[in-house]
Amino acid sequence: FDARGDHTRAEATLERALAIAPSDEDASLALMRHHAARGREERVRQVYWDCRKALKAQLGSVPSAEFEAAYRLLLAGSGARAGILGQI
Repeated sequence: FDARGDHTRAEATLERALAIAPSDEDASLALMRHHAARGREERVRQVYWDCRKALKAQLGSVPSAEFEAAYRLLLAGSGARAGILGQI
């Protein structure tokens, strides 16, 4: 959805997916990218922490190294500005 410009639908779809599976790193990362591309840093942080809490509660684990790296890159702002969001 997002690639075609249907931002509202993309966001709603990802939020529904996370309501069902809050520890889904792929869906969380997609929603974090979505928010980062729109300059919503606080939402990026919230999605990250929601996923982190769900992983701990549901699986007794922590986010993967790749998820952590992507989060740091998104927060640094380099993802949206450099156009590399699809590479993380």
